[in-house]
Amino acid sequence: MSELVFEEDALIGGFVAQGLYDIDCVKDFGKFVTIGVRSKGKIVAGAVFNNYRVHDGIPFDIQIAFYTASPVWATRSNMEAILRYPFDTLKLKRITAVIKKSNKKVKKLISSLGFQYEGKVRLGWDGKADAYVYGLLQEEAEMCIQNLKENQHG
Repeated sequence: MSELVFEEDALIGGFVAQGLYDIDCVKDFGKFVTIGVRSKGKIVAGAVFNNYRVHDGIPFDIQIAFYTASPVWATRSNMEAILRYPFDTLKLKRITAVIKKSNKKVKKLISSLGFQYEGKVRLGWDGKADAYVYGLLQEEAEMCIQNLKENQHG
């Protein structure tokens, strides 16, 4: 059984930074908020929301960095909470994900959650590897959440 974890940004941010970059670069996230998933007392997954983009004083976009150490996080309710948070709580219009080109598992996961491929950033991951940019609009997140609920019930 897993539980969502809020308001433990330093812990969850550190978990994600360590998992994605194999160093403790939490400061590189800048200002951020997180959602984590805890199972058996351990953080097993985390989403870092950072790089707010603002127009005319109104935030409209945020970047998500996500890392998981175990598939136990992937319940419908956890996925729904992570997808809803930037839209319902932060009142944003979109989420942006930057994925290392070679990370096929993550590309498959976020595509299944409704993220749309938006382009390639040459050497955009770390100066050595290319990155892909994906975006998710609020309407697309709602469609994904609806599909999760329909699949849960039949």
